[in-house]
This record gives sequence, C-alpha cells and structure tokens, in this order.
Amino acid sequence: MIEKLTVIQSLGGCGKTYEVLDILKKNTSSNCNGLYVCFNKHLQEKVSSSLLFQSISVKTLHSLAYHELYHAKLLPEGFSDNILQDNLTEGAYNLLITELQKMLNDKDILNSRLRLLNRVKILAVDEYQNLNRSLIALIKAIVNRFNVNVNMYPVNYG
Repeated sequence: MIEKLTVIQSLGGCGKTYEVLDILKKNTSSNCNGLYVCFNKHLQEKVSSSLLFQSISVKTLHSLAYHELYHAKLLPEGFSDNILQDNLTEGAYNLLITELQKMLNDKDILNSRLRLLNRVKILAVDEYQNLNRSLIALIKAIVNRFNVNVNMYPVNYG
C-alpha cells in the first residue's frame, strides 16, 4: 500500500525527472516497490528504458488507469482486454481516469482489487505541472485512498 507520494515542482529543463528517479532508486528495494507516473508517453518510454530496477514500475496516468480497471474487471463498456492503448481517443482516456477515480473513492471496493497501487510503497509523479484538473483529482483520490504521506520537492534552478 502506498505510504509516500513524491512530487517534484519546477520549470522545464531543471532536472525534475532525474531528481525523482534518484529519489525512487534510493527508496526502493526488492521488498519496497516504487511507481513512477507521468503524463507524456514519450517520457514514460524513455524512463522505462533507462531503469534497470525491477522494483520500479513506470506508467503514464492513463495506462495506470487502464491497468487498474482491467485487473479489477471494471473496464467501462466498449473497452476490451486486447484494446491497444495507443489508439484511444482523448475522450476514452478521460473516461478511464474518471472510472479509476470513482473506483478509488468507492470505500466498498477492497484495496486488494487495486493490483499495482496496492503493491507500491512510493509513488512519484513527474510532469505535475502538465496535469489537468481530472488528473490532479486522480492523484488526490490516490492520496486519500491510501492516506499517503506527501513529500513536495522543489528543484533549484541551475
């Protein structure tokens, strides 16, 4: 269950991604999993290819929503097991985010149904400045669901 949320705040090009990855690497181990989430698919792919640590999962917020809803068997109508996430429309992405937020706010849904979020101890959010209201609401729902200790790290301008 998530215990700590790390949010890095700064302008573009100040080293936020490196800072958040450094924090994750220092605070994860074989028995303490971390989750790195970002908005941009390109950044997610870049970070995934640079991490050799099995204890850190890397997702976009949209792929996190799909992953959790799929494994909880709560995908919205019209979504299938074999849908290619790269082909989703913006409306479909927004529906996934909304549905995961509903799932997190539903106290009758057991934490054990949250496959990935239930296993990680540290959640790191990159590109926070790029998130819209619904994505920020999703992060807040995760924080509320797990009573997460939030750490805000400003990155100094070099």
